[in-house]
Amino acid sequence: MDITPNSLENVIRYMEMKNLFNLGYNKYGFFKNVIRFVLNNNDHEFCRCVFQKLLNKKVFQKSKRGRVTRYIFNT
Repeated sequence: MDITPNSLENVIRYMEMKNLFNLGYNKYGFFKNVIRFVLNNNDHEFCRCVFQKLLNKKVFQKSKRGRVTRYIFNT
């Protein structure tokens, strides 16, 4: 299954609609579950690729404290 720009836009719109930036920093697993819900796809590699593309587009801000990496949705 290919990652289309439309699917990336749908994920971003859903996160904006739910105001996920108000939840603060969360682990990757939280955002993985959101991506799985929005795109209706349970493939872990696919969800990771979508997350990585969004991270490269600066949709998420990364924060690393010690060994824990957390992300915040950045609109």
